[in-house]
Amino acid sequence: MHVSRYSSFDVFCSALQYALDTVHSIVTLGLIERIGLRYVDVVRPSEGEELRQYLHPGLLGFNDADVGVRGSIRMSVYQGETDSGTLLFRLAQRNDRGFLPPDLEPSPLYHDQPEVRKGEIVTLLDTDHFRDLPRSSSIIRLKSYCSIYGVSTTTRLAFRAAVTPYALNAWGAEDRDGNNRNH
Repeated sequence: MHVSRYSSFDVFCSALQYALDTVHSIVTLGLIERIGLRYVDVVRPSEGEELRQYLHPGLLGFNDADVGVRGSIRMSVYQGETDSGTLLFRLAQRNDRGFLPPDLEPSPLYHDQPEVRKGEIVTLLDTDHFRDLPRSSSIIRLKSYCSIYGVSTTTRLAFRAAVTPYALNAWGAEDRDGNNRNH
């Protein structure tokens, strides 16, 4: 299930469960192999701001001036195991007018996103926390898994580790779950 306007984990999980229950009542889902939660956040500093004001220094890589480079594109991957599954955090930049990871394009959703100018570097924070389920997993197990907030909590922690207090303040964000978050 894809959404372009996320409000909270509780609302998302309820909608997902409703959708799965509806499909299950018609075709009887027999196997669920993986469940997860993936967020893609677009970081676009305003005029006069710099990316370093928004992101943890560890995500920024080399300073272009130190290397003698202009217009660099950054990419980093962080992956680890959690009590709830696997956390995969990716930072990627694009300068081809896109604002989603390539595997999510073309998107069938409407995105309330200002137009990306040609050559503009857009930074994507792609947080994916998933769990591969045993071959015997069913809709019943999914219900109990969806009520465990480890996946949502870990994605929130990764997001907060990746961004600066300046970014949270600029976006009016308190947390990853939609409370005072308007970016």
